[in-house]
Amino acid sequence: MKKDVLSEQDVYELFPAVDKPGIRRLIRTILRRLKIVDINEVHARHIHLRGAEFARAALSDPAIDVRYVLHGAERLEQMKQDGAFVTVSNHPFGSVDGIMLIDIVGSVRPDYGVLVNGFLSQIGCLKDSFIPVKPPKGISGGSSREDNASGLRELINRLSEGHPVGFFPAGGISIYNARFNSVMDVPWQDSCSKIILHKPVPVYPIYFHGRNSLYFHFLGWLSWAIRSLRIPAELFNKRGHTFHVYIGEPISAETIRQFKGKAHELSLFLYDRTYALRPKRDRRQE
Repeated sequence: MKKDVLSEQDVYELFPAVDKPGIRRLIRTILRRLKIVDINEVHARHIHLRGAEFARAALSDPAIDVRYVLHGAERLEQMKQDGAFVTVSNHPFGSVDGIMLIDIVGSVRPDYGVLVNGFLSQIGCLKDSFIPVKPPKGISGGSSREDNASGLRELINRLSEGHPVGFFPAGGISIYNARFNSVMDVPWQDSCSKIILHKPVPVYPIYFHGRNSLYFHFLGWLSWAIRSLRIPAELFNKRGHTFHVYIGEPISAETIRQFKGKAHELSLFLYDRTYALRPKRDRRQE
């Protein structure tokens, strides 16, 4: 298995324009300063672990040291008994939220797989827990639908075979929303709802409370590519923090079927059900 999560060569493959002799030294310096070398070291320390075991070890590693308080933990017992189900979650961090999701759900359902893109898809020890896909064009410089066909087929196959899957339906990391003066997901993609409607199963909304640094969001105003390079560093600036994660009541397959032919309405419904899990003091009125 590849020891590094993101190597210097990976950067050149992701961003060919920077693969020039005159700026390679600068790229190496940037990788060090953005803590990418550090995340590679964490990955190497736990490279013998897989899935939820790796996720738990990474979160508790002294270099990361992130904890969470789980609300609605009693629903994990129901997940054990369910066949296929879907989780939908907001995506405030772009890194630690995906790792926490594997630790939480993957610990009771080792067959759980999460659709991810970007940095998370590079974590080799979680390759069996993550289903890689690139965001659509227009979301963080994404790709065409053709690039994602294999990942979408795997999703549908997993559900058909009785395995649970997870979505971050925004397709990208939460951004600052001036209307609500809060960091929130962009409107969720209807493509996720279409998959759910194709194979109606119970849906669990999961809300992660928190956000990335102001510096991260400032970089996002400049360039999605520059912001993406910051994601590994956002793991380390949360060291010693405890986050709150909320699992909501499952939405039944019968309720999902009521949205047949109405993917957009289902997207809005799932978004609202997830953000309704926020602590009351943080909710914003429209």
